[in-house]
Amino acid sequence: MSGLINPKESPEESAYALLIEIVRAQRVPVYSSGNISSLLDMYDQAVKHFKSKDDKESS
Repeated sequence: MSGLINPKESPEESAYALLIEIVRAQRVPVYSSGNISSLLDMYDQAVKHFKSKDDKESS
């Protein structure tokens, strides 16, 4: 990764960085039609994951 981001402090930025690294590693299919909805779903899932993990640890 280009820079380390703490998911507890910034779940959205962490999810963004994760998605960028997944794309750079070519671990997502190429979108010929320009449909990026599954990439956006991956981002939303990562944000949800980082936020829920933070909520569990703070309880």
